[in-house]
Amino acid sequence: MDAAVFPDGIEPSDLDAPVWRFMPLRFFEDLIRTRQLYFARADRFDDKEEGLPPEAYVHALGLNRFDLNDIHERDHHLGGIACGRRNMYLSCWYLFGEETASMWTRFAPDGGVAVCSTYSRLKSVVGAIPYRPHIGMVRYGGVHLTTWNVLRFMSTKRAEFAREREVRAMLWIEPWEGEGGAYHIDEFNIPRPYPVYGTLNPLGLRPTVNVKALVTGVVVSPYAPQTRKGEVEQLLAEFGYSVPIMPSSLVTGHVALPSVDDLKKYS
Repeated sequence: MDAAVFPDGIEPSDLDAPVWRFMPLRFFEDLIRTRQLYFARADRFDDKEEGLPPEAYVHALGLNRFDLNDIHERDHHLGGIACGRRNMYLSCWYLFGEETASMWTRFAPDGGVAVCSTYSRLKSVVGAIPYRPHIGMVRYGGVHLTTWNVLRFMSTKRAEFAREREVRAMLWIEPWEGEGGAYHIDEFNIPRPYPVYGTLNPLGLRPTVNVKALVTGVVVSPYAPQTRKGEVEQLLAEFGYSVPIMPSSLVTGHVALPSVDDLKKYS
């Protein structure tokens, strides 16, 4: 069974569209050796607003921002979502359009690789994981938001991230044993817009997946050492994989790449 699409979610017009996951070499080695696909807890990303409602959308609750009771109600809604996202785990992929140096340096900074697949393969493989799997293209901005819904927020990011063209796979677990539902209520019984207490949920999930059904190829970073392709070939052969290993088009196209330091200046 395929993963469910996010509510009001969108998918590529071509369900066999290529998707890539950029990763450091050690993460790729782990995927091949363990056959486990890593999903990070949604509150652990660099973007601390991951999965939270856009600030401009809070007005949809219809509350008076100057009324104390309404402020508490607003914070109760926000805090509940901030706690709830700790039950959600994400695997982020790139809906392939073109290679960019910034994607390589941001997500495969050690001269790693990109694992190639297709949207339909990812949807099928993730759908076999028993944790309420969801999938869909991330929407950018907030124009499409019409209801207060945690899954819509989880599949939405701010407009400045649009260049990432993200396809998001998500697992939604039940709260871990002992996990409460009101971890945003402080000792004075006042709701906060953030978790007040820690969580027992793990930082990530590592479900076993059908890697051979998922991976259609591997692209080596343009910043990788010359030995990288041989290392990848040896690893894949050791575990019985037969998929093409390709150089980055940024190398084969003879594109003059900016250095990592150059990219940091303008990122």
